[in-house]
Amino acid sequence: MQRHFSHDDAIDRAFDARLARSVVALQSGQRRFQEEMLNFAQWHYDLEDCTLVLSGARGTRTYQITPVATYVREAKEWLWAWANDRFPDVARQRAQRLRELYVETHYRIFDLPAFDLAEEEIGEICALAVSHLGASGVFKCESDSAVLCLAVERLLKEEASMLPEPSPGAVDQ
Repeated sequence: MQRHFSHDDAIDRAFDARLARSVVALQSGQRRFQEEMLNFAQWHYDLEDCTLVLSGARGTRTYQITPVATYVREAKEWLWAWANDRFPDVARQRAQRLRELYVETHYRIFDLPAFDLAEEEIGEICALAVSHLGASGVFKCESDSAVLCLAVERLLKEEASMLPEPSPGAVDQ
């Protein structure tokens, strides 16, 4: 993450160490989650229930999620989910836990509802959020104008399909 070049005190060094650990942990968890996702062709999320559902020929998986933030590309702005009044109360309440990062790191970005952020820094902020929540990965819903970042916390339910296994090379519909 970009900071003023003169920042180099104990708080910054602790933050840098935490960030490095979080990035490594997210890379590992994300790799596993992405491998799981290969078996599913469709997805949808529900912020009222804070769930992400993946489905395909092999069945359905439902995950518990916590919305992290929305990144607005044109404005280059990060808006924490806990501050987004367009999200349902239950989603905002779950996301409130991310404000604890301010107390733990002393970095104001975790207490500001919104702040400027380069798009390349989304991964680092998500890594810190995922690590703090004890989540396994992040699911990004991207459009031309925005990125919605959802922390994938745990598998809630798995349902096998009653359909026969697809043959090799078959396309999942």
